[in-house]
Amino acid sequence: MGDDGGSGAYLLSLINPVESLDLNETENAADAFASGPATLVDPYAGIMTSRDCLHIQRIQLTPIIAVLKKVDASEDLLVSKSGVIEYPDDYFGDDFYYAKYMSRTETKTPQPTVSIDISRHIRHIVPHLPKSADRRTKISVEGALGTISLNSLRKPKQAIQAAMASTRNPDVEGYLSSLALAEKIAVALLNTDIDPTGRASLDGFMQDKNEWLLLSSTYKGRKLIPRLFHSLRVDHEHQLAFYSHLLSNMKSLLMYSDGLFVDLLLGPFLRLLPASSLESFLSISRSIAFQAKIAELLDRKEVFMTLCVVFNHAQLNIGSLHDQWRGVCEELFLALSGSFSLLFARDYPEADLFYAWQFLALLASNTGLDNCRLLLAELRLVIMQRIYESEESVQNVNRLLHVVGLDASQLMQH
Repeated sequence: MGDDGGSGAYLLSLINPVESLDLNETENAADAFASGPATLVDPYAGIMTSRDCLHIQRIQLTPIIAVLKKVDASEDLLVSKSGVIEYPDDYFGDDFYYAKYMSRTETKTPQPTVSIDISRHIRHIVPHLPKSADRRTKISVEGALGTISLNSLRKPKQAIQAAMASTRNPDVEGYLSSLALAEKIAVALLNTDIDPTGRASLDGFMQDKNEWLLLSSTYKGRKLIPRLFHSLRVDHEHQLAFYSHLLSNMKSLLMYSDGLFVDLLLGPFLRLLPASSLESFLSISRSIAFQAKIAELLDRKEVFMTLCVVFNHAQLNIGSLHDQWRGVCEELFLALSGSFSLLFARDYPEADLFYAWQFLALLASNTGLDNCRLLLAELRLVIMQRIYESEESVQNVNRLLHVVGLDASQLMQH
């Protein structure tokens, strides 16, 4: 933009374009557009009139005009009396970048005044570091998640390292440990698929029974068990030992239970039982039935469903070991005596309580008559309440009553 009167007059015409608009030029442009595209060199020529073009230019130059024009509207807005454009003294006053550039120069020339000290506001947010500071310097900002390091060409900006605070809750920490182990096994399985020779970590896992429980206590870990067996080609005997150890430690297994117990643990265990020997099955049954604090866990459906599966398989396949199995049942009855009501402590649907009543019926059928009477006496209130509920509830109660020669209809008559 030169220092002559013509430039000022041109900018002045942009402020008020109507005063310098040639109407004949507008009409000619409209006629040229209406005559068709054949008469136009540019296919878009004539779409905007001169008035429109001047209006767009005025919008684009408005910021410059706003800086250059004087406050006194009685005088020429842009030029002096001699026709020369006069720039205000604070032309760069609102230019933040120019002000920062001038502040870095070591000249003694007076620097323009910045109307708003934005740099002070920025230094309040992020502490100021001089240009000569070490690029590896890390600073801590109050409220930030971690440390912040400066970016450079040779050292990219580091990710924020946020250390997780200790939960100080054993249950939460155990759950997180289980998830961490599941993630470790998943990564090892992926690496094994790429390089079959890298099986050291997986082989070590199969030797540690404590990690079996830790992995199987969460849904994410349980889903990895079939993949683990397939990758390591674990035989039938070791698979059965794996599931038996899990079901013999229900308290630890159910600590972080989050679903699909039957599909991922009890179902595979049941499919492996038919191929096992009777002696092996009897040993597994004893370990499951007499595990620690089994009486306190009767209110969990996973526990009585497991007991029902084991007793049902024994009823069908025990064969020559019937006397040994009967001794297991009588011993288990004495261990659970006084705790049978816990089977109905939770509000489970009748479809789940089927396994509880079936377990009681199988247990009663392998014990003496005196034990059956003790069982009915302990469950008297539960039985009398259930026979007046739904038809499905009555059918479940009859599974136990039929073992001792009774029926729910007989109880209803009294």
